Parts: sequence; C-alpha cells; structure tokens
Amino acid sequence: MQVRERHPRERGCGSVDHPCRGRRARPAHRRPAGVHGRHRAHHTAHGRRERGRRRGARKEAGRLLVLGSGVKGQAHVVALQATRPYAWTGMWSPRPSSLHASVDRLRERGFDVEAVPSLDEAIATADVVVCATLATEPLFSARSLSPGTTVVRIGSFDRHRCEIGSDVLDASHRVVVDHEPTARQNCGPLLAASARAERAEPVVVERGHVLTGDVGGRDSDDDAVTYLSAGLGVQDAAAAWSVYQRAEAHDIGRGL
Repeated sequence: MQVRERHPRERGCGSVDHPCRGRRARPAHRRPAGVHGRHRAHHTAHGRRERGRRRGARKEAGRLLVLGSGVKGQAHVVALQATRPYAWTGMWSPRPSSLHASVDRLRERGFDVEAVPSLDEAIATADVVVCATLATEPLFSARSLSPGTTVVRIGSFDRHRCEIGSDVLDASHRVVVDHEPTARQNCGPLLAASARAERAEPVVVERGHVLTGDVGGRDSDDDAVTYLSAGLGVQDAAAAWSVYQRAEAHDIGRGL
C-alpha cells in the first residue's frame, strides 16, 4: 500500500463550503452552443454562483474565523485555506498562550492567520465561523452573526457540547448534518431545540442531499447556514479509499 500525506497546498477541492466541488473541467477547445466571448464568461460565472449557492457556498466568503486553537482548530485553518482563498483568517481561543503558540506554528508552515483578541468583534464580520472547542455553553448568540454567515460546528457527537445555542439554528435557513437520525440523537444544539415546546424545530437536511443538488443549502447570499459535523463511518471509508486510489494512480507514497 503506497500512501503519503500530501502538503495542504497540493490538496484539491473537498470542503462543504467550496463552490467548485463536483465541477468537471471543460476542455479548452469546446464551447457551449451559442455561448461565446463575454457571454460565455457570464454564463460560466453565473453557473458557478448558482451551483455554489445550491450546495451552501456564498458567492463571496472572504473572512474565516476559527474558534479553538487545538489540533482541530489548526487542521481546519490548513484545510480551508487549501481549498478556498480567504482574504482574512482569524483564530480565537479562551486560552491566550495556546492561541499565540498555534498561530505561530501555522505561520511557520506558510498559512496566513491572525490571533483574535475580541471574539465579539470578529464574529460580527466573519463570513465563515468554525467552532472547534470543547465548550459546553454557547460562545456567541445569533444576533452577533452577519447575514449569510456559514457556521460549522466540529464534533457534534456529544449531547453536552453546545458551542452554539438553539438560537443560531433558528436563525439558519438550513441546518446541515451528516446523518439526520444520528444528529437528532447526539447533537446538543439540536436536542435543545427539539426540547422546546413553544417554537418550531429548525429545518434539517443531510449533507449528501445538498452536495448532489437534491436540496438547496441556501436560496440567497443573506441566508445563514449551520453545519453540525458529527462524522459518519462510511464517509471516512470513502475518503480513505479515494486517497488510496489516487496514490496508486500517481505512484506516490511509501510502503508501511
């Protein structure tokens, strides 16, 4: 078995918020019938925006904020910067010493990231917020978010972990999960939202349906979307098999 860990800059598209996931490259010599020059450019750009919107990506998402400076927080800075250009990336942590050490390590590896001292100010201007902490209480309220924000909660598999509250789910146009039955049994914010008698439950859709275009992630750029990531064994197996097949096809890696 030939496997090699690839540098972040070598990795292709794969993020749920990435607008070009699943798009096939068109050979340069082919043109859509009746589409030429500036019309072709407009046609292509419009298609990218619409596909991205249906899958959950905003047309413009330039500011990334990662909450948590541990292994998962650092890994998401690496992964998201490798799959999509961000004009600004910030990292926040309740532990200042850990925050600055993590930011320094990421910068040494060539990633542009800034330590954020004030969570409230950074939240208000962020386009994508990744929650990668072990918090059991909400870190921010829905009122802090700007229109169209994408909120990603990592590790939504413990009932007591509630980095975001049910108000964030209520403010979301869609709540995306890996597997709905699993999410409804284990995701703390969803359990809290379901326990309320006075308000309707948020609209929950599975990520696979969003990626295939069966269900839209958002209808407009002002629609907020929340992704509760709990993980799914079959997804891990499929990702591992894809990496292995690519390594074999390109004859890269080393034997273990």
